[in-house]
Amino acid sequence: MSESTNFFERYSNYIDDLKNRILQIQLRYMACQTQISSDFSKGFIAKEVAEKMLAVKIYQFAPSIDRGYRLSKADVDFIKEYADLDAEGNLLTTILKPEYLKKAELVERILNSVKTFAYYDKLDPTFRRITLTNEMTNSVKERISFFTAKIEENLQLHGEKFKKTESYHNIQREIERLTKLLESFKNIIDFDDERLINLISSFYKVDYDFYEWFNKMDLLSTEKDGTIYSEHRNNLYRLSSYNDSLIRNQKKLEELILKSNKLTNSLLSFLDNSIDFDMDSFEEEEQPEKISIFKRNKAPKNNKELLSKLFLRITSLSGATLYLKNTFCNSEQKIELASCFDIYFNEKYGQDIIYVDIDDFFFELRKTIIDYYKGNIQDIKKEIEAHIHLMSGNNIILTNGLETGYRQALLQERLHNSSNIDPNTLIIDGFTEEELNEMYISLKQILKDKYNFDLKTNKNDMPLSLKNK
Repeated sequence: MSESTNFFERYSNYIDDLKNRILQIQLRYMACQTQISSDFSKGFIAKEVAEKMLAVKIYQFAPSIDRGYRLSKADVDFIKEYADLDAEGNLLTTILKPEYLKKAELVERILNSVKTFAYYDKLDPTFRRITLTNEMTNSVKERISFFTAKIEENLQLHGEKFKKTESYHNIQREIERLTKLLESFKNIIDFDDERLINLISSFYKVDYDFYEWFNKMDLLSTEKDGTIYSEHRNNLYRLSSYNDSLIRNQKKLEELILKSNKLTNSLLSFLDNSIDFDMDSFEEEEQPEKISIFKRNKAPKNNKELLSKLFLRITSLSGATLYLKNTFCNSEQKIELASCFDIYFNEKYGQDIIYVDIDDFFFELRKTIIDYYKGNIQDIKKEIEAHIHLMSGNNIILTNGLETGYRQALLQERLHNSSNIDPNTLIIDGFTEEELNEMYISLKQILKDKYNFDLKTNKNDMPLSLKNK
């Protein structure tokens, strides 16, 4: 057998090997009996000798008989130790003696019990009850479908007269009983843990005591390796780090919200004032002078000075200050509007331009200021969302960490009291201490592989067996 197999696989293989060897010995015994009969019929063995040889049972060792006609002492001893024989010495269909079969059944029952209760322990308390309700409901519905199909089958075979038979009425009564049972399942959601444990035990034919035994073994193992204490310390350190990060992010988030509000208020203020801005005086001032028709040369149109005045007026409106401060100078510099105009005009139109339509200039400048605020508000919004997402993640980590810390604290309390565990409760009749330890280690690995089960980091709740202790 492979050393990589767990205790339960090894024990199952062990039982199979016992059965196989018994059957092989039986075949050898039957071959010996056949050989004796054959040689007797050929006259090689006297009648009285053949009769004595044939009278030897499978569990009897007869050293006086030639080896070709009998079983070895090792085979006979093996049969006497393990084989299930009737009073005549014949091998029964059970093959193995009851004590070996019972132990094999007990091993299977321990495995199923621990797996079943560990599975339900991993579920949320409410979902635990819902899951059991669904499992039991499906099972009962299958039974109802079976009996319904049985009635239909008999009706097809025997017709309506089947409804007058006792068998029909028995099936109908069973369907009615199962239907009422289905109705009762709605109460499972309100069962306390004790009733739920009893129901699981009954439905799955498992024993909660074995799960108790497993958890006590796990508790003592956890106490022995001592890792829970270092894990608890590391968990608290991580919690402290995440809490500091959460505080920093909270402060940064508050700053971003204030900045966003300030930009939004400035934008709204600028929009209100720019909508009602009076352009009449600037448009009148821009009207060209009357030029004599006799003048041959006309100077090119130049309204840059007027545009500068318009720029000063627009950027002086309430709400435009942040735009000027953050666009044209450092926060500690005094705003020079004339310098701001030159920078803006040259970047927007170029140094060689001396004329821009005054209405176009107004709407372009207004759009530039609005776009500045909208762009910055959008950027800050993204930062806020990123910080909220980060804080949400930190909150989840903190919540999980606190829950883990609470469970670890409860577990440490139980570990502290683990010396009070009665050693007798760790004994299962029929198993040696070595077998029990092997069984526990195998169960631990099976649950870890199947359910990611770990008493130290159980994500939902302390196991049922450790509650209220």
